[in-house]
Amino acid sequence: LFISLFFSFVVFSQTEESKWILKKSENDIQVYQRDIPNSEFKSIKVTSIIDANLTTIIAVFKDVKEYDKWVYANSEAKVLKVISDYEGIYYSRSDAPWPVSDREVVMHNITTQDLKTKIIISESKSIEGYVESDPDCVRLKFAQSRWELIPLSENTTKISYEITVDPGGYIPAWLANLTMDKGPISTLSGLKNQVKKEKHIKTKFTHIQNYK
Repeated sequence: LFISLFFSFVVFSQTEESKWILKKSENDIQVYQRDIPNSEFKSIKVTSIIDANLTTIIAVFKDVKEYDKWVYANSEAKVLKVISDYEGIYYSRSDAPWPVSDREVVMHNITTQDLKTKIIISESKSIEGYVESDPDCVRLKFAQSRWELIPLSENTTKISYEITVDPGGYIPAWLANLTMDKGPISTLSGLKNQVKKEKHIKTKFTHIQNYK
C-alpha cells in the first residue's frame, strides 16, 4: 500500500524476467532479489506469513498517520483524498542518509478483493499534483507497488509485496543494494507488531470479507 520502502526496493522496469533468488530469511520473512538487465540495481520481492486476518491487516494499512512507527525510513505519511472504501490518494516522505536527498511521492491506491478466493490486491501508482514538491526532497518520477494478501485460515494470511521505482536524483547503486534486506525485514517485522494492536484487531470493514 505504501511506497516508503523505496530505499530498500529501488528497482526499474524490467525488459526480461529473471529468476527470483532468496537473499535472506529472518523472522519468517523471505527477501528475494533478481537482476535487472542493464542496471546496477536489483529487483526485490518480500513474502511472509502474518498471524492476522485480512481486516486487521487492512486496518493497519489504512492507519496512514502511523506509518512512521513501522515503515522503514518513513518520516511522514498522510491521506490526501478518500475516493471510496477501495480507493484513495496519499502522500509519503522517506528519510535518506546523507548525502542523498529525502524522497517524497503522491500515490493513487486501489484495493480489490476476489469474493470467491477472498484474496486482496492493493496496488498503488505515483501521480502528479495534490501537493507542491518540497524543495528539500526529490519527488519520485515513477513508483508502483503491489500487495497480495492471501488468507490461509481464520487468522493467518500470506503476504507478498513487490515494488517498482524510478527514484530520480542521485542514489548510488551500492547504497540501495546494501540495504535491500534491512528495509524489507524491518517493515514486515513492524507490520507483524502492528497487527497485534487492539485498535486494529477490533476494526471492522463492511467491504472486506475474511477467510471463507
